[in-house]
Amino acid sequence: YNKLFRYFDVLVVYMKGAWDKQLYGSVQRITNQMHSGVPVLVEAVGVFETFIRENRYSCGFAPATAAANGTNTTTPQQHSSYPSLTQLLGQLRDDYELRRKCQQQGLAISSRYSQSKIGQATLRAAGYKGEYRLTC
Repeated sequence: YNKLFRYFDVLVVYMKGAWDKQLYGSVQRITNQMHSGVPVLVEAVGVFETFIRENRYSCGFAPATAAANGTNTTTPQQHSSYPSLTQLLGQLRDDYELRRKCQQQGLAISSRYSQSKIGQATLRAAGYKGEYRLTC
């Protein structure tokens, strides 16, 4: 997929609409796309917003309904504001440094979600205390 993703200027990840996906969804689609090095724009909804906030990712955008009324209705307690997708696309077009920042942040974030690191975390959770060696 990385070769395919590199044909695009940006990649956009929307949250799937079901309420259970918003609460318990996976960020795998985000991290897979970030691994390509292409800036990934992430809709700030549910677990995706938590992911954006916890990673301090610069390329989150407000859901269409929140952008229309000027608030982020998904987590009003945060009083967070994200640009609309259109605004963020314009910022990326005009601000090369923002584009580069999104690329660098995305690569750093995706490196923390490698298969090896996920496997190590699973082993630690299961109580393994030994060393980890990658053999190919």
